[in-house]
Amino acid sequence: MDPGVLNRPMTGRVWHMHDVLDGILERFGASSAAARLDSGEALLDARARCYRCGSSAACEQSLAAAAGDERAAYPQFCPNAAFIQRCLALSRAPQRPVPEAG
Repeated sequence: MDPGVLNRPMTGRVWHMHDVLDGILERFGASSAAARLDSGEALLDARARCYRCGSSAACEQSLAAAAGDERAAYPQFCPNAAFIQRCLALSRAPQRPVPEAG
């Protein structure tokens, strides 16, 4: 784990890891789907996995290296890989129209 992250006050570490996961989800176009999965429970679980991850520095380096590369993929070592895959599948699935009120 990145020693700089460990030296932050706990609140700062929580928000930092929150931002890392959000960055991954936004980078791969899965952020809106993430909130819909399992009524938001899957996102909460993913945030907890991200917080406990021992590879945060490697994750951030991987994301920085992939910046601007459309062919880049999220890190396969990510403990949220299955969650990200579910989000991507949901993002790519055709959306059902919302019935109009009235």
